[in-house]
Amino acid sequence: MSTIGTTPPTPDTETPKYDPEGFFTPATIRHNMKVLILLEAILMTGSQDLMVALQPLLDYLTESYKLIGFVLGLTWTGVLGAILIPYISRRFAYKKWLYITVSVLWALPLLILGTALVAAPLYNPTTRMLLILTVVLMFIFQMLAGFTYIPHNEFLASCIPPSHRGRMYGISSTLYAVLSLGAIALGGYLIKVLDEPQSFGYVFLMTAGIWLVGYALATSAREKRTPVENSPKPWTGAMFRELLRTRGYIRFLIFSIVYNMTVTPIFVLLPNYGLKELNMPPHAVAIIQGIGQAVIIITSAPSGWLIDRLTPKKVVPVSLIITGVGFLICFFLFNAWSIYVSYAVIRIAMAAINPSTTILAVSIPKPEHRAGLFAVQSLIGMLSYGIGPMVAGAISDIIAPRTILLIIGVFSIAFCFATKSLFRPLGDRPQDYY
Repeated sequence: MSTIGTTPPTPDTETPKYDPEGFFTPATIRHNMKVLILLEAILMTGSQDLMVALQPLLDYLTESYKLIGFVLGLTWTGVLGAILIPYISRRFAYKKWLYITVSVLWALPLLILGTALVAAPLYNPTTRMLLILTVVLMFIFQMLAGFTYIPHNEFLASCIPPSHRGRMYGISSTLYAVLSLGAIALGGYLIKVLDEPQSFGYVFLMTAGIWLVGYALATSAREKRTPVENSPKPWTGAMFRELLRTRGYIRFLIFSIVYNMTVTPIFVLLPNYGLKELNMPPHAVAIIQGIGQAVIIITSAPSGWLIDRLTPKKVVPVSLIITGVGFLICFFLFNAWSIYVSYAVIRIAMAAINPSTTILAVSIPKPEHRAGLFAVQSLIGMLSYGIGPMVAGAISDIIAPRTILLIIGVFSIAFCFATKSLFRPLGDRPQDYY
């Protein structure tokens, strides 16, 4: 039954199977909404700042799209964490301190890389030395990221009920866009006025600092206990049987694999196309990111409202059409202005797609099965998201980027119809997914 025009259910009317203990009182939800909106906004702001420095740094260190794609695709190194973290996570009925601990460790390689770049004048490294250092530390950074994804999603799912996750992401995305405008402007200014590569190092240090503030904030969230005693052992037949029973999650995984290996990597490379093909200056990446943030300010809160009322299964297909239009704009015009416009249009779509996929990931599994199913999704996601940029980078060295934009634009529009079919069996309310 459609939920258009209706008010999302309150915690008091949620299905008992989801919250039989009555943990999600209005006061708890209000408190956690405030904390997690700020937390997600801070974490996303740091991630945006990271790309402001990483992409120009790679352009400074190498001329190869293939190598750039390799570094941007190092998410596959998180596979080890995705495999091991369920064994650790199922021992913690409360996920807060596990999440904070692994996240702080994750930020350390970025602190080291930033310090090494800032101190470069003291030891005069060659470009090749800095490239090797960057690859090694980004390898470690992405490997440690594999230990953070599952605790983060389990922590979030334990603090916010399904009926409020859309607006939580929408509001946090709007706040993040506002905060990141300042961070991006400062990062772009540092890159523009300071010598390379020290300027990139200062931005990396700023990114790590922003994240650490967020982790400190996370300590105040109120978390619902996870029934870990009912969780099957990781990577056993019981875990995989539960995965096979959760058909909606399998459909979500299929969507994620295709999306992460096609649409996402080309979008990530869009600023690099501008830098290399259209000779845009390094600080143009900050301008591009700033435009994206302005779009998010306008669209994220309405997107969260729509997601809670229409559900992700209705929002994502339409967003894919908008994504395709964005790529085609860049193909037809293919100048500096088209990079800015296309990035903005695709950001409109991603303001709905990104929170929708996260909501699907955390809402479909039952609480006691989250660690196992999140592990499978994390493993598949890291491999597909890692392979995608490497393949896209290699193809971009062979096929003209403008042609790639045409292909991916047409594909995105066609992918809309396949996604509608994949998501059709999902429930009409997030709390009905399982």
